[in-house]
Amino acid sequence: MYKITSEGKQFTVGILSKGNVFGEIDTFSFGTKGLYIETIKILIERDGMLEK
Repeated sequence: MYKITSEGKQFTVGILSKGNVFGEIDTFSFGTKGLYIETIKILIERDGMLEK
C-alpha cells in the first residue's frame, strides 16, 4: 500500500498479506483516499525448484 509524495515518488505506508482486505466506501472512508495497492508475487527457491 503506497501513496504518492509531493515530489511524485511512491512512499510505502503498509504491506498487506493473505487475508487482508483493502477497499473503500466513501460513506465509511477513514482517510484512505490517495492510497494505492500494487501486487507482488514472492517466489522461493528450494532445491533448484521455484515455489509460490
